[in-house]
Amino acid sequence: KGALNMDIALAPGERVDTLPGCGLRIVQREDGFCYGTDAVLLAAFARAWKGERVLDLGTGTGVLPLLLSARTQACFTGIELDPVMASLAGRSVALNALEGRITVCVGDYTQPDAFLPNSFHVVVCNPPYQAVGEGPQSRADDVRDARHESSATMEQWIAAAHRALHVNGRLYAVHRADRMGELIGKLHGMGFAIKRVVLVCPLPNRAPNRVLVACAKGGASGTRTEIFTLYQAVGCYTPAAQAIYKGGML
Repeated sequence: KGALNMDIALAPGERVDTLPGCGLRIVQREDGFCYGTDAVLLAAFARAWKGERVLDLGTGTGVLPLLLSARTQACFTGIELDPVMASLAGRSVALNALEGRITVCVGDYTQPDAFLPNSFHVVVCNPPYQAVGEGPQSRADDVRDARHESSATMEQWIAAAHRALHVNGRLYAVHRADRMGELIGKLHGMGFAIKRVVLVCPLPNRAPNRVLVACAKGGASGTRTEIFTLYQAVGCYTPAAQAIYKGGML
């Protein structure tokens, strides 16, 4: 980890926050989309090894490459449709002096020419969870695109991951638990083998509201299923969740 570059310029309405468990810094907008628990869990769930190439589909502010860069010596590419969000991500990379390991590019990952096919070992994705028109609609474009499938449907981001990965390459994703059947069906339909599923419960004895899925492109079948509980009481993380926020793995 390099020294912080304190010369990064901030625009009005932007702030610098410290990422949990690693001490890296991230530039975010006060009135825009900011990372949340799902990104922290996904970064703790994903695995990447030294020398591997990792693609983050819809990187947003770049939180996943930043968090993962603190755990592994892999190299990261974040692709983002919104140039404003990509600028935030790029300046966060520069702020942490990680330009040699993280590249941020503006592009539409649903398009065939967005990246070189079969060129990544790992894909991570924290995709939009809600169908267009479902749930409350934010006035902020970046928040709306992050939450709703206006920029990429489930089929499109899964197809992009499949196109990006080597044979036996790994995909790690987080989604809504109530769409798990649809998600797993589409992953199987596009040639992914589901290797690990973690159902995330907000509280003990509460139904899961998130699912983390690890799969392999063209891999053998065989799935391990687990339960992870985030809070032991309202506002109080479980010991396992506390460990993740201190930099632990899931």
